[in-house]
Amino acid sequence: MKMNFKYAFPLLLLWAFVTTLNAQNDTIVTQNNQMLVGTIKDMYKGVLKIKTNYSDSDFAVSWSKVKGLSSTKVFIISSTRGEIFNGALRSANDGVVTIYNEDFIEASIPLSEVVYLRTLKSNFISRLSASIALGYNFTKSNNLSQINLRSTLGYKARKWTLNGNFNGI
Repeated sequence: MKMNFKYAFPLLLLWAFVTTLNAQNDTIVTQNNQMLVGTIKDMYKGVLKIKTNYSDSDFAVSWSKVKGLSSTKVFIISSTRGEIFNGALRSANDGVVTIYNEDFIEASIPLSEVVYLRTLKSNFISRLSASIALGYNFTKSNNLSQINLRSTLGYKARKWTLNGNFNGI
């Protein structure tokens, strides 16, 4: 049986091009009008992390230096007023970000009021977080042994978060 690879290379090339375009669809504009194109990871404690193709490590940009941003991915966003929003981001580089879903605009808030930003993926496993730590201590002078266990489990939904932990000695 002979296979025809006549169209294999162009299709592979097209697939690589399309996935590269899709992976790098977030844009950040800084106060001095520099533009970063990559994948927004999160913003926590005033630092925005963005992954780019042209760097081995993630860029860390101070949130106060961000003038505008745009992304088609869904994020969970917290504001200084305690509001939680979900949606894609769009900004006209005027210091205001618009959070929108497929059907409607959910909110428009100043960038200075955003305190938390994280990608919200759609499948169950990517919203789940878990950790476990096990330790053993032995003190020879007292002949004392100790086993420690610490575990956490969390789930991040669109409007709420559930976290639980267990610590035992």
